[in-house]
Amino acid sequence: MKRAGERGEGKWQRITWDEALDTIDFRLKEIKEKHGPEAICLATGAAVYSLSGIMGYFGYLLGTPNMMTNGYICFNPAGTAAWATIGHGGALLAQEMVNDDIFDSNCILLWASNPQNTHPYPVGEGIFTQKQKGAKLIVVDPRPTEYAKKATCGCKSDCNRRCACLGDASCHHQRGAL
Repeated sequence: MKRAGERGEGKWQRITWDEALDTIDFRLKEIKEKHGPEAICLATGAAVYSLSGIMGYFGYLLGTPNMMTNGYICFNPAGTAAWATIGHGGALLAQEMVNDDIFDSNCILLWASNPQNTHPYPVGEGIFTQKQKGAKLIVVDPRPTEYAKKATCGCKSDCNRRCACLGDASCHHQRGAL
């Protein structure tokens, strides 16, 4: 798709893959000529770390050293918060977060978190396994995730403030609203 109107108008037109690639090629060359290759930053998301080598090589060919991954807005802030609150920065990979007793819990709280998408194995599956073993699952999330559907109790975002203490009985009876 290519923007057909002004930014923000929501007007688009369908274009071919060849036209899309030609447009990208033209714009990258235009930016390099006008501002230099350092004006380009390559960014990846959704934990596609396996593509880092390809992206690095692409950046090398473009002449830009600027690359970022979703870690800059996801893992880095989480690690900093963990360091500030519990004294260590946490794990580098989801597998490192799991030890022998991480799921040895009677109650699991997911607050606006969907490990099925972010850390499917072992974290995401481990939560389902622990729920099957009888653990209570509390979900506070406006999205109808699989965890929300299987929650022992939970609430949608409209009662997030009340759920902050998790002691408000009105939140615990909203399972059907998830």
